[in-house]
Amino acid sequence: MIKEKRIILICLQSRWILPVMPAAKFDNLINDFTRMEEKCQIIKDLEHNADKQVQKIYKQLNHSFITPIDCEDIFMLTKRLDQITDQIDSTAQNFLMYNVESITDSARVFSQLIIKSCDALTEAVRELKHFKKVNNIHEKIRKVNELEHEGDDLYHSSVKSLFKDNHDPLFVIKWREIYRKLESVLDVCEDLANSILGVVLKNS
Repeated sequence: MIKEKRIILICLQSRWILPVMPAAKFDNLINDFTRMEEKCQIIKDLEHNADKQVQKIYKQLNHSFITPIDCEDIFMLTKRLDQITDQIDSTAQNFLMYNVESITDSARVFSQLIIKSCDALTEAVRELKHFKKVNNIHEKIRKVNELEHEGDDLYHSSVKSLFKDNHDPLFVIKWREIYRKLESVLDVCEDLANSILGVVLKNS
């Protein structure tokens, strides 16, 4: 019985659904801007694996009568996790589509914020196997919220510099969109953090 109750959360904590690996691969792309197509394909493959994990969890939920938290909440968290990987993949593909040849300092800072946010979310999700460490979960959620606010400030300052520094118009168009995508990764991370908080409050 205990095994049946825990199997869904074990899947939810699988490395294929958690965003840490895609975030790390994206950071590698940002900081070593070589073999772009190969690195973007690796991120794409991770995104496909995450999609498969979502379907696996969905099937298990359909056959499970007892879960540690509500089935709807589990599936909602699963989809939120998948959205982070989707957004990371979408951002990486922009570098290929826009034929970006070099990386800005702002992009590197964004990548570090994403890494930290995904690390905090992973720790929070892993704590969901029990609700004995609610304070730990709250701490991780606060961290993600703080990182998202940092991302907002970075987005505004980065876009401002694009128009202030007399860049080529095509450069401005490319990077304004990329900065928007990078900031949106942090937004979906915060969405998951808020969803985790809701689940914790509901089950505490």
